Amino acid sequence: MPLLVVFFFMLKRGRWQNFAFALTNFVSVG
Repeated sequence: MPLLVVFFFMLKRGRWQNFAFALTNFVSVG
């Protein structure tokens, strides 16, 4: 899943904490 998709998804959800968690996982895997 593209990072932009995750960003917009979390933005719509309003879950910045989850976004930070997903971003951390993305960086860890990447």
